[in-house]
Amino acid sequence: LDARNGKTLWTERIAGKNHSASPISAGGHVYFFGEDGTTVVLKAGREFKKVASNRLDGGGRCMGSPAIAGSAIYLRTATHLYRIQAR
Repeated sequence: LDARNGKTLWTERIAGKNHSASPISAGGHVYFFGEDGTTVVLKAGREFKKVASNRLDGGGRCMGSPAIAGSAIYLRTATHLYRIQAR
């Protein structure tokens, strides 16, 4: 949505089964976490641009909202706590 006037800029369906976790924004990207362990990364902007789609090994049910600390994303699933960060 355009923050100035509320106009819809684009709509798109993304991968992943059900999304209970809140999306987060960091580093110019917006991250969506599906309950099936799928993460979809979009470039923040006025046009739809999918950057990546990844799935946690073992599927890991992700229902809680992730946290960001520095350059790391922390994800809690039903059985694991993941720290994801570039090397």
